[in-house]
Amino acid sequence: MSYFSLALKIAIFIALVGFVIANSQPVELRYWFSYQWQAPLVLIIVAFFIIGVVVGLLVSLTAIFRLRRQVQALKKELKVQATAVTSAPAAIPPAAPAPIPEHPVA
Repeated sequence: MSYFSLALKIAIFIALVGFVIANSQPVELRYWFSYQWQAPLVLIIVAFFIIGVVVGLLVSLTAIFRLRRQVQALKKELKVQATAVTSAPAAIPPAAPAPIPEHPVA
């Protein structure tokens, strides 16, 4: 499995190097108020990809924290129920089930 993972990493690295070489020409990014930024295209693409990842993680943090609080509340509830079951008096065993009446086959 480690050879496969190493081969995959090398293939991804070669693909990224090819991407960088193919997109190394300078481009100009224009913003409001005539602000301009000139950089290689690959740098701009990677920068905006990283910005997108960071924004996505920040947006998902609210859901992550909400789910963690919910898990903690459920664990607390489970612990309370477990202590209630162990401290409850012994339950009366259920009665034997009633026999099933036999019906004549027609």
